Amino acid sequence: MGIVFCNGQFVSKSNVTVPFNDRGFLFGDGVFTTLRVCNGTVECLGRHLQRLRDHCRYLNIECPTIDPGWIEELIQRNQAFRDVWRMKIIITGGDSPDLDLGVRKHGQLIISLNPYDSDLPTPCALTTFPSPVMGPMAHVKSLSYLERLWIKDYAVKKKFHDAVTTTAEGVFLEAAFSNIFWRKGDDIFTPGRDLPLLFGISLTVVKEAALALGMKVHEVHATLDDVPQGSQFYLCNAMVGFHPVESIGGVVFCRDEEWEERLRGAYGAVVARDKLTTDAHR
Repeated sequence: MGIVFCNGQFVSKSNVTVPFNDRGFLFGDGVFTTLRVCNGTVECLGRHLQRLRDHCRYLNIECPTIDPGWIEELIQRNQAFRDVWRMKIIITGGDSPDLDLGVRKHGQLIISLNPYDSDLPTPCALTTFPSPVMGPMAHVKSLSYLERLWIKDYAVKKKFHDAVTTTAEGVFLEAAFSNIFWRKGDDIFTPGRDLPLLFGISLTVVKEAALALGMKVHEVHATLDDVPQGSQFYLCNAMVGFHPVESIGGVVFCRDEEWEERLRGAYGAVVARDKLTTDAHR
């Protein structure tokens, strides 16, 4: 049906407008988060709202209050009670002409909802991005995402599904729009949150799920050569949860589908503790 929440009103997508002087439009000044909506249920809503508040605070944007009732009504207006949908909550940095990040009121608050169909094959093949990616804003989910698109575009042109970024020393960071982790036996490894990367909500959920299964989780500084032989490797984001990787360049990884099912069950149990369920019959 194409209904969007925009600054307190529900409007059709074609009627959404952003002022020319909005800093989100001019500079990518603002933050956003992407949430998975499955059969009318919003997953990890509390965590996503808290991250928005944290990232607004980091950028000195006065974060608006987001009423969960708006999200419920948006789902109802779009009849998003079946299948998987992608929700985005966007907050822009106002219209100040100052060329710094001083304290400022937010500009636009937009919540969108679209049907989701993953284009990732199972498993998928990755490559490594050839240049270091170590920006000072790497740990903030800002609206300035051209660099991420460039990384994804590089992978597609090389006939891969995504690319893993690294530091100048080849230490793993993340993929274009996903975190990464790998598993060997009872141990899970992921690039440390002290590295220049966005340690995502879904990766935190994976960590909690793995601990619930009695596994050990290690945040490390590791290169491709440090990944143990016989490991399983995964992408991780809010929309897919976690997704198996068959190879990075010429390095091939194995699958353990029985273990994946166990982790998927534990992952779902963690998600179930932080969700917003919409009443389809209201």
